[in-house]
Amino acid sequence: MLRANCRWMIAVALAVAMGGGFLYTVHGGREEAAPESAHQMKQMVDAMGGYLDLSQNWVKMVSNKHTVAFFALEGIAEIYEQKGEPEKAVPELRKALEKYGNDPVIRNAIRFKIRDIYKDSGQHEAALEELRAILAANL
Repeated sequence: MLRANCRWMIAVALAVAMGGGFLYTVHGGREEAAPESAHQMKQMVDAMGGYLDLSQNWVKMVSNKHTVAFFALEGIAEIYEQKGEPEKAVPELRKALEKYGNDPVIRNAIRFKIRDIYKDSGQHEAALEELRAILAANL
């Protein structure tokens, strides 16, 4: 219901912003519906509705501390990877583990990210150690 109301409000706002009369053309002294304008307006309303959906989903995602932590961990690793120094993310992730490791979901996400970095850089024994630590902490 909320989404339908928002779409209606978007349509009204677009109509007002575009001068209010763009849905009609005048032919021979009488107004007729301009189907191409109506179609364009529907496309714009649909696009705005999609943007509204995306915005609502983003708010839901960033309202969850575990999702936020996951994005932050991925971001740290991604920046170091783009710099060509993925192993330098490990000390950053270890600091996060020390500070936030009391939350099991965040702790596991950090350890899995460290494991991925070690595995991708060919440090298989270190990757196995992270997996063993994950098992020990969760079983």
